[in-house]
Amino acid sequence: MLHLLPPEVVEKIGVLLPQNDLLSLMTTSRYFYRLLHPRLYSVIIFDSSPHLFHYDTKSLNAFQQHRNDYKIEGKFVRGVRIRSVFALKAFMKCVVKYAHYIKALMVSNLPDISDLVSFDYFGKILPLMIQLQIFSWNHIVPLPLSYLKYNSQICTMSGLIETDCCAQFPCMTKGVYTEVDIAQDLDTITLRNIDLTDLEYDFSQVQSLTLDNCTYKRDYLFDQDFTSLEHLSLIVEDDPSMVKLLSKLNLRSLLLKTETPTSGVLHKLNSGIMRLELNSKFDLTCLKQLSRFTNLRYLQIPVLEKDILEILPFISQSTQFLHLHVLETTERNNCLIADEYWECTVDQNLLKFQDFVLEYHRRLNNLQWVMFNGNNKKYVFECSESVIYRERFSCYFGDIVNTLL
Repeated sequence: MLHLLPPEVVEKIGVLLPQNDLLSLMTTSRYFYRLLHPRLYSVIIFDSSPHLFHYDTKSLNAFQQHRNDYKIEGKFVRGVRIRSVFALKAFMKCVVKYAHYIKALMVSNLPDISDLVSFDYFGKILPLMIQLQIFSWNHIVPLPLSYLKYNSQICTMSGLIETDCCAQFPCMTKGVYTEVDIAQDLDTITLRNIDLTDLEYDFSQVQSLTLDNCTYKRDYLFDQDFTSLEHLSLIVEDDPSMVKLLSKLNLRSLLLKTETPTSGVLHKLNSGIMRLELNSKFDLTCLKQLSRFTNLRYLQIPVLEKDILEILPFISQSTQFLHLHVLETTERNNCLIADEYWECTVDQNLLKFQDFVLEYHRRLNNLQWVMFNGNNKKYVFECSESVIYRERFSCYFGDIVNTLL
C-alpha cells in the first residue's frame, strides 16, 4: 500500500528511516528506489568508532534516534554512516555519479586507510559535490582549504581545516581559519594558530568564537566588541586579563583551557551560563561559586578526589551531564606490582567512582550522565533512571552530550 501514497509522503517516511531500513525499502521497487535514492546520499558520515548496540533506556534511545539527524534547508535528514574500508571503497566507486546529491559530509573517524589514500579520495570527490552545505573534518591531519574551493554552497565548515588559499564562500556562516587576512564576517568562527596582534576584525556580530592556540597582546580581547557573543572556546597559554574579559560577557557556554590562574572566573561569570568546561585547578572555596549557576546543564572541571563529595552541594539541580577530571587518585599510585595482576582483580576505581555516582544520583534529580577521568582511565555512568556503568562508552560521551543537551 505504500506505493499508493503521494511521493512527498514517501520521501518524509524515508527521512525517518534508519539506514538499513531505508536500503530495504529502496530494493522493493523501482518507484521507491527513484524517490529515496537521493536521501541515501544527502548526509554522509565517516565514522569507524565501535558500533553502538541497542539499549532500552530512555536516554540511550533518544541518543540513538537523534545522533544522525542533521538540519538541511529547514528539514531534519538522517545521515548514513560509513564504518569500514569496504564501505568506504564502495562509496568512492559510486559517488562520482551521485555526488551532486550530497549536502552534508562529516569526517569523524576514518576507517583504517592511509592519509595519502584518503586525501587522494577526497581531492577527487569534493569538487563534484556542487550542493555541499555542511562540511566537518575531525581527522588528526588537517585538510587544506583548497580542497573545498569549488564548493561555493558551503554554509557550515568545522574541524581541522588549514587555510592555504583565499577561497571565498558567500553562503558561509560558520568557518575555520588559520590565516586572518582572508577571514569572512561570520556568526561562528574558529581561529587556530594565529597571531592576532594586528588583526582588525568586527566581532560585534559573532555569536560563537573559538580561539585555539592563538597569540595576542594583553587586553586585546577585552578591547573587542563582543555584543552578540554567547559561546566562547578559548585555548591559550596565558592571558592575565582573562577574568576581566569574562566579567563583561553574557555567555551561555564557555570552554577555557589556560595556564593562567583563574581563581576569580567562577565569581565573575554570568550566572545564567548553561555549559561550563574548565581545566584549571580550583580550591574548594572557589568551587562554592558553582551554586550561582542555576541554569547549568553541563559541567566539566578538575577536582581532587577528596573533594568529589564536598562539591556536590554546590552543583545546580539543573545539571544533566557531569565530567570530572579526578586529580591525585589514590589507587595504585607508585605501585611496584605488575600490571597483569591488576587486570585479573576487581577495578577498585570503578567501585569507588560508582559509589560517588550513586550519591550524586540521589542528590541531583536531573542528572543523566557522569564521566570520571582517573588513573588514565575513563569511567562512564548512565544515571537517568538507575546508575549503570557503561563500559567503553567514553568515545561516545561527547556525542551524547552534544546530542541530548
